[in-house]
Amino acid sequence: MDDLEIRLLHALKIDGRVSFSRLARVLGVSDQTVARRCRKLQPDVSMRVLLEQRSEPDRVLKAGSIGPLAIEALERIGLGDELVAAEQETMAGYAQMAEQTADAVPGGRPDVIARAQREHFAGLEKIEAARRSEPGRRRMRVPQPVLVEILRRKAEHIGVRLLSAHTMTGLRQDEDGVTVAVRTPDGEQEFRSRYLLGCDGGGSAVRTAAGFEFPGTGPAMLGRQGVVELVGPAQIPPGIHDVPGGVLVYGLGVDRVAALEFVPPPDEDLGRLTERELREAVERVAGIDLGVGRMRAGGRFTDEARHVPTYRKGWVLFRVRALSEVMNLEEYQNVRERTEKALRDEREFSLTCDRMVHQVMLNSTRAPGAIGAEHMRAGRHYVTAEAPLFVDSPAIFGVPSSALLYHLRTPITEYFARAPRGFRAAREQGYVAVGPPPASTGC
Repeated sequence: MDDLEIRLLHALKIDGRVSFSRLARVLGVSDQTVARRCRKLQPDVSMRVLLEQRSEPDRVLKAGSIGPLAIEALERIGLGDELVAAEQETMAGYAQMAEQTADAVPGGRPDVIARAQREHFAGLEKIEAARRSEPGRRRMRVPQPVLVEILRRKAEHIGVRLLSAHTMTGLRQDEDGVTVAVRTPDGEQEFRSRYLLGCDGGGSAVRTAAGFEFPGTGPAMLGRQGVVELVGPAQIPPGIHDVPGGVLVYGLGVDRVAALEFVPPPDEDLGRLTERELREAVERVAGIDLGVGRMRAGGRFTDEARHVPTYRKGWVLFRVRALSEVMNLEEYQNVRERTEKALRDEREFSLTCDRMVHQVMLNSTRAPGAIGAEHMRAGRHYVTAEAPLFVDSPAIFGVPSSALLYHLRTPITEYFARAPRGFRAAREQGYVAVGPPPASTGC
C-alpha cells in the first residue's frame, strides 16, 4: 500500500460517502486514479444470493429521483447510459401528463419540466439548476421502481441469484460467518454466507434479528399514496400542492396520487391501504371527490426519522437511508436541548429561524402566497434539527474549534456572527460562506 492509498483510506474514513471527484481534488490526482485505487482496495467479496420477501416488484413510488452520490456509484458499475435513458423516459412522462391535465390548470400547461429539475425543501423546490455550485452533480429523475428493475437486470447479468417470496425468519453467527433461516414457497431453508447485508427498509428483519438499535424520532404526519388509473386525468394538476388539509401530490411521470396529513398515525396496524381509504384521504385534504378506475398498488408513509448507531455486528452489515450521523450523540442532544429552549424563550432567535425558513422558500417560489403554514412548520422542524451544528459543533464532534461551511449567508449565521445578547454560539464556532469566485471583468 503506497502513500496515495493510505491518504485515500484516511479520507474515506472521515467521509465514506464523498464523491470520487471531490476525493480527486483533495488528493491532487484524477478521478480515474481514485476509481482505480478504490477498486484495488475493495475486498474480494461479491454478492451471490439476494433474498426478496415480495413475490412481485413493488410498484408504489417511494422515491422519484436519485442523488449525485448514488448516480456516481451506479455509473462506476456501468449503469450510466441506462440511468440517462430512464430519466429521459420519465421526463417524457412529465410532459405527457402536463398536456393531459393542461385544462385543469389556470393559465394552461404547468411548467412541470422546469420544476422537476429543481431540488426541494419542505415540499418546495429549493435550488434551480443554473444556480448550483457544481452543475455537473445533480439528481436524476429515475423513479424507484424503475431503478429497482435496472438493478435487477444488473444483478442477473453478474450472476446473482434473486430469490423472490423468501422471508428471513432468523439468523445465527459464528466465527466463520452467518447462517440465515428463510421461509420459502417450498418450506423452511437455511442459507450460509460469510456476510449478510441488510437492505430491507425501516421494518428490517435483519436489523431486528441481529440486535441493532434503532433510535430516532417518531412520526408527526401520515401520507397515503396509490398508483392509480383515474377516471379523467384532469381531476388533479400534476405536482405538489399545498392545500387546506395538508399536501396533495399527483405524478409526476407516474400515475401516483398521494395525500399527506399533518397528524401522527394511529398506533394500531392499519393493514393494507384500500382504494376507499385513499379516496377519503384526498377528500379530507383537498376536498376532491377523486374518481379512481383502479388502484394497482398503494401504501402509507410517515416522516419518522431513525438510524442505526453502527453499521456492523459480527458478520452482519447494515445499509440504511442517509439520515443524520450525529443526531443520537449525547453531545448533539445536549446542544439541541439548549437550542430548543432558546427557540421557546428567545424571541429574536426564534424569529431568526423563521426568517431562515422563509428565505429559503421565498428564494425558490418567488411568491410569498405559496408558502403555507404547514410548509413553515415542516421547514422549521428541519432547521431545528440542523441548528445545533450552527451553535456548538466543537462540542458535538469533540474538537477544539470548528468552522461551519455553508453555500450562502443565512439569517442564523448573521445572528450569531454579530454576537447577540442572550442565546449565543460557542466562542470556538466559526462560519464560512462558500461560493464561486466573482466573474472576471477582463481588466
